[in-house]
Amino acid sequence: MYLNRTVLFLILSLLVSTRRRAERRLRAQREWLEVTLSSIGDGVIATDLKGRISFMNPVAEVLTGWAMSQASGNALGKVFKIFHEDPSHLSGDPILKIVGEGTATDSGTVVLSSRDGTNRRSNTAALLFVTVPAGRPGQFLYFGM
Repeated sequence: MYLNRTVLFLILSLLVSTRRRAERRLRAQREWLEVTLSSIGDGVIATDLKGRISFMNPVAEVLTGWAMSQASGNALGKVFKIFHEDPSHLSGDPILKIVGEGTATDSGTVVLSSRDGTNRRSNTAALLFVTVPAGRPGQFLYFGM
């Protein structure tokens, strides 16, 4: 009986320490990813598969007029409002076209309308589907001005 308890205790201790190591590695990867995405000189917005914002770098905050704390959980189309200068270039919502592709997409020259109504020309908007270190698929929207 004593031996069974000792073995059980050792197994549980091993499982707990393994889990804690994995959690530390995951936290470190997440911090590295956030630092990397925050340092990019163009706007980066990450969403879940339903298109709800989970991350924005500081450039995206400035260009959209939304703070990350305000944008988090909102639909991408609510925060990232774009339209084409030439209405004949693309029919429908450019965001829906980008999201609908499911792969890296270049939307061409578009105008980004920020929260305060300021319009800025963007030469690119690309959407990439990725699997983040936690194993959850998501989307990263990259846009340059």
